[in-house]
Amino acid sequence: MRRLVKQGRFVVSSEEKLGAFVDAQFKRFDVDRNQRLSFEEFLDFFGEWLDMSALKMEEVRAELAGR
Repeated sequence: MRRLVKQGRFVVSSEEKLGAFVDAQFKRFDVDRNQRLSFEEFLDFFGEWLDMSALKMEEVRAELAGR
């Protein structure tokens, strides 16, 4: 994921938020506990990141609309 960010193919609001997400969620998605994410595990992991990011964007949009 960090490589995609560095290549500009995936945008995150900050490296710190990405690192915190990875630290908090990696074990949850590493189902076979081999310290790596298989393609299927990564898809679930990435989907969770997208869902979380969309929720945060919606919260910001709602906050700005309420001003």
